[in-house]
Amino acid sequence: MNPDNRSNKSKTLIPIIIILVVLLAAGAGFAVAKLGHQESVAPETPEGGSYDNTVDDGTIEYKGQKYKLNRDIETVLFLGVDYGSEEEEGTRIGTGQRADAIFLFALDNRDKTARVIPISRDTMTMVDAYDDKGNLAYSREMQITLQYSFGDSPGRSCYLMKKAVSNLLYNAKIDSCLSITLEGVNTIVDKIGGLELTMPEDYTYIDPRYEAGATVTLDGPETERFIRYRDTDVTGSNTDRVKRQSWLIGELFKKLKAAGSSDMIENLMDAADEYIESDVSGETLKKISGYAMDQEMTGLPGEVIEGELHDEFHVDEEALKAMVVDVFYVPVKE
Repeated sequence: MNPDNRSNKSKTLIPIIIILVVLLAAGAGFAVAKLGHQESVAPETPEGGSYDNTVDDGTIEYKGQKYKLNRDIETVLFLGVDYGSEEEEGTRIGTGQRADAIFLFALDNRDKTARVIPISRDTMTMVDAYDDKGNLAYSREMQITLQYSFGDSPGRSCYLMKKAVSNLLYNAKIDSCLSITLEGVNTIVDKIGGLELTMPEDYTYIDPRYEAGATVTLDGPETERFIRYRDTDVTGSNTDRVKRQSWLIGELFKKLKAAGSSDMIENLMDAADEYIESDVSGETLKKISGYAMDQEMTGLPGEVIEGELHDEFHVDEEALKAMVVDVFYVPVKE
């Protein structure tokens, strides 16, 4: 069964609420640290074949230029967690929640900037499947969203997602992770009195009110529908959804920079606490709140194809290498 057919026209969660929580939390000096035992994913030198060459000192050579890791880059993985439905005997595939919205924040602690990289939940990559006893059953290429479902706890699932994203990005380091469940959407948006948005383009296929240029205020259920909507009968519909989600995150950054009293923040944190799992430090939350965000959110390079059971996003390996070098490395001056 196609996992996307859980709902014909809409599915998944976007980290709009994650960003909302993070920015407001940062403003209040609130530190989210609920996971406890979540192993870190340390940076590694890409193995042979990832780039033109690697050397013993941890540098790489790409297209004739020598590079070293940019130690000023700190990464935070944001996950919007939905529900799985597909079951496979002897494993947890689809029996748990899935990371259906995936955004990687690359924070440059030198330049005080934040770069947001959307990662399609349909991205095909190696996923580790575990049995009910926690033993590795097999590894094979699947949608990256499925990796979350193989954890036996939210902390373990976040760790597995960090590993999967790191592997996808040629062993790029993933420092921390914050996830939020679907149940938090309605509560949090209603708690802040809704979201006022001016539609940048026509979204009347979601709601007749969402004409280009129209200003509307979305309550909790409306926000959830706006960020989840996807016509699963149309190949590549997730690409349009990620574009819509990325725009909304940018709008939230603009609005939340100057928003909120301390009382509102405290109330929001009380409402959101049960929906969040995180090992992001309070210091990092403050960085995200204070850093300038790159308004151009560029997703991974690649293309969507119609798979046997579902859409599949296949990365362009050469273009992805260039992107990883640009984000995580700096040239070595001879």
